[in-house]
Amino acid sequence: MSSSTNAGFRLSAQQERNWSQEGGEAPAFRAECEVLLDGPADTSRLRRAIQGVVARHEILRTVFQRQPGLKLPFQVIQEEASLTWELSEMQVLRLGLPVLCADRRTLQNLIAEIGLAYAGETQPGDVLQYADIVEWQQELLTGEDTKVGRDYWRDAIRKLDVTSVLIAFELAGEGEFAPEVVTRGVETAVPVEVLLACWLALLSRLTGRSTVVAGCEFDGRKFQELEDALGLFAKFLPVQCDVQPGMPFSALAERVRSVLAELHGWQEIFDPGQMRPLPVQFEYAELPAAQQYGDLKFTVLRLEACAERFALKLSAGAKRLDFHFDASRLSRDTVERWAGHYQVLLAAALAHPETPVASLPLLSDDERQQFALWNQNAADYPRDRCLHELFEQQAVLTPELPAVRCGEISLTYRELNERANRLAHHLRAFGVRPDSLVALCVDRSVEMIAGLLAILKAGAAFVPVNSDNPKSRLAQQLSGAAALVTDSKLAALLPEFSGPSVFLDRFDGHSQNASNPLPLAQPDSLMYVIFTSGSTGVPKPVGIRHRNLVNYAWFIKSRLPGEHLHFATVSTLSADLGNTCIYPSLLSGGCLHVIPLDVASDSSRFAAYQKQHPIDVLKIVPSHLSALLETEERRGILPRKHLITGGESLTWPLVQRIRQLGASCEIWNHYGPTETTVGSLMLRLRDFSGPVIPIGRPIANTQVHILDSLRQPVPIGVTGELYIAGDGVTAGYLGQPALTAERFLDGMYRTGDLARFLPDGNVEFLGRADDQVKIRGFRIELGEIEAVLARHPSVRQAVVIARAD
Repeated sequence: MSSSTNAGFRLSAQQERNWSQEGGEAPAFRAECEVLLDGPADTSRLRRAIQGVVARHEILRTVFQRQPGLKLPFQVIQEEASLTWELSEMQVLRLGLPVLCADRRTLQNLIAEIGLAYAGETQPGDVLQYADIVEWQQELLTGEDTKVGRDYWRDAIRKLDVTSVLIAFELAGEGEFAPEVVTRGVETAVPVEVLLACWLALLSRLTGRSTVVAGCEFDGRKFQELEDALGLFAKFLPVQCDVQPGMPFSALAERVRSVLAELHGWQEIFDPGQMRPLPVQFEYAELPAAQQYGDLKFTVLRLEACAERFALKLSAGAKRLDFHFDASRLSRDTVERWAGHYQVLLAAALAHPETPVASLPLLSDDERQQFALWNQNAADYPRDRCLHELFEQQAVLTPELPAVRCGEISLTYRELNERANRLAHHLRAFGVRPDSLVALCVDRSVEMIAGLLAILKAGAAFVPVNSDNPKSRLAQQLSGAAALVTDSKLAALLPEFSGPSVFLDRFDGHSQNASNPLPLAQPDSLMYVIFTSGSTGVPKPVGIRHRNLVNYAWFIKSRLPGEHLHFATVSTLSADLGNTCIYPSLLSGGCLHVIPLDVASDSSRFAAYQKQHPIDVLKIVPSHLSALLETEERRGILPRKHLITGGESLTWPLVQRIRQLGASCEIWNHYGPTETTVGSLMLRLRDFSGPVIPIGRPIANTQVHILDSLRQPVPIGVTGELYIAGDGVTAGYLGQPALTAERFLDGMYRTGDLARFLPDGNVEFLGRADDQVKIRGFRIELGEIEAVLARHPSVRQAVVIARAD
């Protein structure tokens, strides 16, 4: 069926698909093979054999010409092919064709024909030419007889989830297609359905999706007449599969085998132009067995064809795994890790096929060791001391240095210690003891700091109370208190309290003993209790021990270089954000500046205060800082040495605004829930330059784990739930043993935050696994608001959302 010279023929559906990508001219879109020639090769004879095969097949003499104004070119068959020859001393035959003309099966057929021609064996008279096959294919895609098949694919494509499953791993900015490969070995031959099932299982585990889709190569030669034909026939058909975590791997492999069989029957009717190329692909690329042709043995070493752009493609053979990837979208390190995960998963699936998919291991020994190394951060701190005892030691060392200032009122370490001692002796007279709770409702002032130290010295734990909270919340906070420390003005705003009360504006401490009380509390005694938002509508009281806070404060003190620094706290005591400054200051000989609310929220007044009393260390919520930086006085807001942000995500635009002001301060990002004591991870920004600011690495004596739903470690870069262990893990929720058991597991606190490890060991925060939100640093359970609304008799159902505007 020879076609006329220079006749123009339309493209096949596969060729159209390829041409639509970068004009079909991308260097990567090639079909190439390498064949080892074992024996006395006759170069002239081999060349004649190749020329003879080229003369028989029009597709090997085809060029593509596009007329002005037309979107697609025509296939133009030349009388003689312009072949490019390169001679090498190596006994290797290399063949390369545009992928518009060949796929992997074509290369196999081509090698076989060249071998037969070299051996002098007679070739069949006529061959089925590609241009004629294209016409037949076009009839299949448009004819009435194949409408059922077209309807099948229309419905199947409509149900596909074609969003990129790899988007969380992709590099910023997609560039020119740059395929590279990572190669691994397989010890034994593995059936194709097992290889593909492992590929889908890995994608599901990496992305957290139960439904995954990959483009799977079918050779497009279902009919016997096409088996020996040359040309571009291969298609990547969409294989979508539900990968349920609890299903046995054997069941997944059987499901994949069934899907492959079904798609094989419909492959001829699939029109690649109906959908975009899928970013993840799979092909079973078995190399043909070595063949003897005359006095030459042909052994295929490499056989590859790239017909369309992809992000990631597994080319799997009996004993070889090639992980092809687009280097403009994925990093080699990432793909190398995934290749290792695939090998671990495959080995486990072969050894134990009845294991649930979610329980199959992924991590290599090296990756497990890496996680352990990142968590090796043991450091000494005063484990046998309570917080107030360390403050007393500091008061002996620096008695006349300023300890605390609010406005123009300041106290030295000696004065603050003595004032706290007098109140502590008074509280002991009320019978407060270790683990007793004393409510503290005081405005931001030096008295606030003296009051909390006094409660600790008395041996009790303080409960910070905000008088502007709803009466029901205040009643809950006061219900377990053995005593109340407040003043007359604020007491009038509180619910009735039946226990003993101390009004600081009436307290005459001069009659009390000013010496340090004998210690009663132990490092495991409660130090303070903070109420956090609860999804049931009832706030949760978190009990923090002395040793929790001592470990934290000692780390912060050691992390921030400088002697006798000036720290500023700008937040309420009922949230632990300010504890980053309060206690490291009091334990290091620093001066703690308690900034009143009206100053902390007014940039001009805050800047004026700093001009008079310069601040070295400031801990602040990003949204609060951003608002302060909107004003003319923004330069005067920033501290001299250390700016620590927490409570919300820190963004690069805010960092750039800070740097553009010429600030000299070091910027730190800080993260941690109340349940693990103020902050558990920290990052110095000058040590990082990635696209998203992570929350850092664990602080001293703290371990972080990112686990899946079965509490197994997830690989680097994969999203899981963040668990925190170590010396910061608190006593749990007081009086709520069931909730404590639910969230505090095997020495770890389950944060409910989604996160992932970055390759450098930093942790990236990715949001919540539930409905909790953070607004200006405060944790708010949307479910708590819904629960309260639902109590109203006129409300049948309530839904609460947080809007950025």
